[in-house]
Amino acid sequence: MQRKLTVLCLWLLLTLAVTVSAQDAEWRQGGRLLYVTGGTTSQEVGETGGRLDLGAGFGAEYLAVARFSEMFSAEFSIGATAQDLTVVGDEICCGGIDGGRVWLFPLTALGQFHIPIYGKWDPYVGIGAAWTIPYYKLSNDLENTEVEDIDFKGRLGLAAQAGVNYTLNNRWFANLDVRYLGVSLEAEVSLDDGEVDTVDLDIKPWVIGFGFGYRF
Repeated sequence: MQRKLTVLCLWLLLTLAVTVSAQDAEWRQGGRLLYVTGGTTSQEVGETGGRLDLGAGFGAEYLAVARFSEMFSAEFSIGATAQDLTVVGDEICCGGIDGGRVWLFPLTALGQFHIPIYGKWDPYVGIGAAWTIPYYKLSNDLENTEVEDIDFKGRLGLAAQAGVNYTLNNRWFANLDVRYLGVSLEAEVSLDDGEVDTVDLDIKPWVIGFGFGYRF
């Protein structure tokens, strides 16, 4: 609980800093293509013998950066990724049951420190907060099992990043970014017999992004 409050306070402070300094900041906007790591498996769902496994995925995101000075900025981004869900277990054959795709919409706010190398290269590190909004529709394969529905809920977590901008001209730049999102999902699984079981997916993914941006 204390960790969540700390992260929430950091998010609010970043938002306040952008609001107060918006008139003096240089704004940059852009987009990235994303690769998100997977391989997270939950504990057993009730007494079914099955566990939820979330694989890697791809996606994209929009980002806005307020550059306050040569060394400090704040980044806000919203993304969309699709990751494969599989129900696995010792008694489930053929690699598991196809659970379809889970769509994740991560919202991230980070304060950034830019290492003053200057020139065309602009490396940076950042820390902040992330919150993931999930969307999921039960697959046809799972509808034929004892699973009636799966309701995913996102949780707030810590976010950290390292990356580099490369100046292409006086307006455009390229960006390579690596982030750690300390977020998790809560899955409420409803079974045909009326039983409801809640399991956790501590996804905590690494997100690798590459894209382009524009200076205003």
